[in-house]
Amino acid sequence: MPVDGLQRIIIVPRNGYANRLQAWASATAMGRQLQVPVEMLWAPQPIAPAPAELLFDHDLVQRISVSAKEVTETLILSGDLDEPSYLNRVPETGTLILSGDDRGEQAFMTSLVHELATPPVPRVLVIIAGGHFHLPGTKDPAGDRRNFYRDLAWSQPLLRKVNAATDLHSEPYLGLHLRGTDRAVTAPQPRAVHKAVHTLVNRTGISSLFIAADTAQAREQWRTAESSTGLLPWWVEHDSFDRTQDDAALGALVDWILLSRASGLVYSAASSFGHEAAVAMGERGPAMGLHAPKITQRARELRTLAKHGWRRLRR
Repeated sequence: MPVDGLQRIIIVPRNGYANRLQAWASATAMGRQLQVPVEMLWAPQPIAPAPAELLFDHDLVQRISVSAKEVTETLILSGDLDEPSYLNRVPETGTLILSGDDRGEQAFMTSLVHELATPPVPRVLVIIAGGHFHLPGTKDPAGDRRNFYRDLAWSQPLLRKVNAATDLHSEPYLGLHLRGTDRAVTAPQPRAVHKAVHTLVNRTGISSLFIAADTAQAREQWRTAESSTGLLPWWVEHDSFDRTQDDAALGALVDWILLSRASGLVYSAASSFGHEAAVAMGERGPAMGLHAPKITQRARELRTLAKHGWRRLRR
């Protein structure tokens, strides 16, 4: 469904690395549907500071990158990539800007299609996003993103780490994704995780278990727990879990690629990291996204409030 007049899409991925992958993959699929090239402004943030060249193939990054100056000063006429919110035209530059913000980009897809067909037709569509989205009527948006991940050219340092891990663990394996720091309220209960892992073991006959966690302590706890049941847990050592450091980005995406190559996956459903790894894994194996029951989440929230309130009283 080409749009006469539209010349290109520029995606500005935001938030964490999995959110950025979702946005980039979604924009690429949209570009194919609209038959226009997709370019990218990879702007580091405190939660995702690593430059694109560290994570992706250098030639790919050079080929599709646009400068922050071009986007902010020439196209959207704003020095702040997070302004404005929602769907806006910049008549002076022929630019249409989509930033879903608290509502998400998908909420604006019908309006976006209308704006693209309303004269004067925008020449450039800038999408500032930290999640997935798709045009109305798209048959398989998850499959479109899966195809993007399959073809994505990663950086050589990242691939060396992935290949080193798969050389040591060449047999089929299951993946376990644990997210217990910033997602502690919704994190699934240990007994539910254990049950899900062993459901996949019984279904697939696979005993090798790759563990991706956001703390070394969590990895060790699950290694101890699952080793005692006859499974063979393993992981990749990383230099840092600090999300404000570049090295942590390499480690996180190594984990993500390995999860996506598993033959079955158990993951924290509230985390885009695990969810998108399951999308990338596709039909290679079953995936089970877990979260804590609502009553457990509420109890955790109350405990957190009580703890913080006590700290304030002590001050």
